[in-house]
Amino acid sequence: MSKNILVVEDDTMIASGLVYVFEQEGYTVFHCKTVNEATNAIASKKFDLAILDMQMPDGTGFDVRKKLIDTSVIFLTVVDDEASIVKAFEDGADDYVTKPFRIRELLARVKRTLAANTDNAKSALTIGGITMDTSRPYNRN
Repeated sequence: MSKNILVVEDDTMIASGLVYVFEQEGYTVFHCKTVNEATNAIASKKFDLAILDMQMPDGTGFDVRKKLIDTSVIFLTVVDDEASIVKAFEDGADDYVTKPFRIRELLARVKRTLAANTDNAKSALTIGGITMDTSRPYNRN
C-alpha cells in the first residue's frame, strides 16, 4: 500500500525534485505551495508524512503542523536557528533537515520515519472514539 506524502514547499525547483524522487520510490505525493493549499489538502486527505518548509508566502511550517493529526512531520528548511529547531521538536516533529540537503539522506530519513511510525502504530490503543499512543511523548497543546 502506497504511503501518502504531503510536500509543502514554495520553491518549485525543490518541490519538483522531491516529488520526482518520492514517486520513483513508490510514494503518492501531494505538493502544496502555500499554507492555505496545505490546509485544504489536509482537510480532504489523510497523510502518512508531511515535509514542511518553514517559510511560506502565507505563513510558516508551524501553521501547517498544527493542522496535522496523526501525521509524521519532517521540517525541510533554511531556518537553522536553535530556537526554531527546538520548537519544532517540542511541537512533535519527527525530524528537522536544513537546506541545502542531500536527497538520498532525506529519502533515508523519510523511510526511517515512516517505518518507525508504522511500528509505533502497534502501540496505539483505541477505545470508543479515543486513541492513545503510548509510544509518543505527552503534548499538552
